[in-house]
Amino acid sequence: MAGPWQQANRGAGGAASVTQAAPTNGSTTGLQVRLRQLIVSFSGTANATDQLTVKDGAGGTNLLTLDFAALANTGQVAFLAGMDIRASVGKDLVIAFVNGVATSNEDINASGDFIPAGYPMFQS
Repeated sequence: MAGPWQQANRGAGGAASVTQAAPTNGSTTGLQVRLRQLIVSFSGTANATDQLTVKDGAGGTNLLTLDFAALANTGQVAFLAGMDIRASVGKDLVIAFVNGVATSNEDINASGDFIPAGYPMFQS
């Protein structure tokens, strides 16, 4: 296995997103990007809703979808650990809020690792 990765982004008044690129050099061919932990927050000064997606590549299949709603001056937080969500070999893992809301703050903090294709599920 290759090393771990971490990504973070804050979308103040716009859609937050992070992309973990697929390994591309010769020594990492055949590895997949795996999401292990995701911490997301959504808050704003007005009532708002948005959706967060984890995708297999930029225009790929949704691997995970979370809906967020917050009343004015409140927030929502999601903390998901022990995950094993994988992009296909050669594809980036894209985590993004869909809409971005002008009156909201959207935060994404994600971490994971790179694993060989076919690696057993939920193995460290």
